[in-house]
Amino acid sequence: MRFAIGANQEYPLEQNAFRRVFTNPGACFQSQNALAIGAKWQDQRSANVRNDLNKVHLSVRNVGHAALRAAVPALGSVSTTVKCQGKTVRYLAIGVITASLATPAWASDFSQPPSPHQPLIASGPSFFITSYIWATAIDGKSATFPPLPAAAINLSFRDVLKELNGAMMASLEMRIGRWGFLVDGQFSQVTSAGALPGPFFSSVKLRSQTTTVQGSILHRVYDGPTVSLDVGGGVRFWNLNNKLEILPGLANLRIDHRDSEMWADPIVGARLGIKLSGPWSLTAAGDIGGFDIGAKFTWQALGSVNYAWSESLTLKAGYRAIHVDYRNGGFSYNVTQHGPALAVTYRF
Repeated sequence: MRFAIGANQEYPLEQNAFRRVFTNPGACFQSQNALAIGAKWQDQRSANVRNDLNKVHLSVRNVGHAALRAAVPALGSVSTTVKCQGKTVRYLAIGVITASLATPAWASDFSQPPSPHQPLIASGPSFFITSYIWATAIDGKSATFPPLPAAAINLSFRDVLKELNGAMMASLEMRIGRWGFLVDGQFSQVTSAGALPGPFFSSVKLRSQTTTVQGSILHRVYDGPTVSLDVGGGVRFWNLNNKLEILPGLANLRIDHRDSEMWADPIVGARLGIKLSGPWSLTAAGDIGGFDIGAKFTWQALGSVNYAWSESLTLKAGYRAIHVDYRNGGFSYNVTQHGPALAVTYRF
């Protein structure tokens, strides 16, 4: 098929035919030829055709055909009317509109409609396992064998270490989005012994086991580029198990006495994280509780300097203190454990 432009010019219907019509602002063409061009243009969506279409758009913009430019983004105007050489000609913009629907080059000139929201898929949980060494000293007053009177306690870490039989300390945290679920546990056993005066009993031995398990739920209320803040609450369980042995002497009499006490303290607390330069960061955490539900009062404080050895491994050094004041009848345990701590946290 061939079509005419102006008086005696003829061009074959090819990819650049549409460009030649529009880049000649003085040319007028008939509606039936425009329909044929539009149909042909709709079927040819090669890269060269799209480039030609961009040139058409720029040419129309330069010659001031505002009506055509308005028709393209509207995507609803099928035709428009322009003045050409003193004659009013009605042409159809079907080809231009069709190309604009299929060509990203046109869409880049106008604001993109918002894409449909994708379904929110919760990211998988992250786990943090921390193993630590706590060089704790113990200060306070306790009466763990009523009706014996309360005794003052003032033990340094060196004193505790001499009588320490063993200890395990670890924590596990699972984070899902802004929520964190933390479990921290400690177990220690200390045994002390001494000789008794007189011939009837030879010696005395005291074995003390202390177990604390804390479960907390934390919510990240602020998560900035350098500062994060978690708040939450939980429960801290205590279990004290003591055994007193008085070994026989001349009396050939052995005395064994056991006593244990268990309670749970509700707690509320917060944790602050501060990112420093490079792999360094700081952590400060604390909680209070008891409220005379379990203990009369309990608190805990922790501060550490952290070094991210890798994406999975973090080294920590800091100071930790925990206090509890528990009383039940003749049993009382009002002590503070405190001391430096070293920890390694592995993330997976």
